[in-house]
Amino acid sequence: MSNKKLRNAVKEILEYDQRYSSDAYEFITRAVNYTCEKLNKAKNKNPKYHHVSGLELVEGVSEYAREQFGPMAYEVLRNWGIEDSLAIGNVVFNLVDQELLYTSEQDSIEDFRLDLDFQKILLDPFQAQGCVQKAKKPPIII
Repeated sequence: MSNKKLRNAVKEILEYDQRYSSDAYEFITRAVNYTCEKLNKAKNKNPKYHHVSGLELVEGVSEYAREQFGPMAYEVLRNWGIEDSLAIGNVVFNLVDQELLYTSEQDSIEDFRLDLDFQKILLDPFQAQGCVQKAKKPPIII
């Protein structure tokens, strides 16, 4: 899909749904491609098409966000309006409405209503590595 086609579609989406920034749509589009490519390689399938479940997509978006933004992944996505798996689904289905992504008849926004701690998913890998630390009390200077 061309950047111009995506920009035009996002412009139309933002006329009726301002919950998510234009950056969110561009990012989710790239994350869908990333997820499909990764799953296709893992399953040796045709790289042109791959159906992805809601959970697979949320996992792919999370992984892609961590790769792109490191420990700031949650803050970046939150700034764009993406704070949970349902937000990912809303962006996806807005892109589907614009015929930039496609679903099967069995797919539903409910597939993204997952009981996940999105912040934890994005931050935990970095906390385990010591990249994200809790604030310490500053020293008292007398």
